This record gives sequence, structure tokens and C-alpha cells, in this order.
Amino acid sequence: MPNAVIGALLAAGPLFGIGEPGEWWARGLAGFTLVGVPLLALALTAGLGMGDVKFGAAMGLYLGPGRGLLAVATGTVAGGLVHALLVLLGRRPWAGRGSEVPFAPFLTLGARFAAPVLGVVRGHIR
Repeated sequence: MPNAVIGALLAAGPLFGIGEPGEWWARGLAGFTLVGVPLLALALTAGLGMGDVKFGAAMGLYLGPGRGLLAVATGTVAGGLVHALLVLLGRRPWAGRGSEVPFAPFLTLGARFAAPVLGVVRGHIR
């Protein structure tokens, strides 16, 4: 994920006043932190890319902590299933060089479809 894209995402939230006016900053900061810090830990220990960390943190800023973590969980499951399928089809090795699958598309999928797919009514998870 290019820094320009992440910067635009971070700058657009306050400009458009996304979320409830009084609590947007608190929810956004909580989401940014609770989604970004675990992803940063994975980047430092397990090889997750920093672009994925930045995108996940920006996603947490918009979605808030509950929806942000739900989106990461959904994206992780989807990414794991796709990676397993690629291994079974012989397209990727299970681990090592050439086994990497980009995570940002699955984070996007999780952000877009987590609540409707899991039947979560908007407003119950913050």
C-alpha cells in the first residue's frame, strides 16, 4: 500500500466527519490503536507487510475498534482459505519464498463484508 493512499485515507476521515460527531475521535483512535498495534506486532515477528499494517490501522480509524477487529478477523479467515486453496492447487508452497499472499485485499473484503455476512446489525458492534 503506497503511503500516499494511506495518507489520503487518514486525512479524509476528519474532513468528511465520518461517524457520530461527538465520539468520532475517541472511536477512531481506539480503532486505529486496537487494529494497528496487533498488526504491527505481526509485521515485526511474522512477516506481515507494513503496507498491510498501515491500511489496517486506517481501516480501524474508520470502522472503530469492534468493527475493525471483526473486519481483520474476517479478512484473516478469507486470506487463510485462499492461501490453503493455492497450496492445494500447487500454485504456492505452504511456507518459504514464494508463499506470500497479499493481505490488503482480504482486509478490504473484511471491511466491506464482515457485518452483513456475519449478520451483525449496524450499531451493535462499535
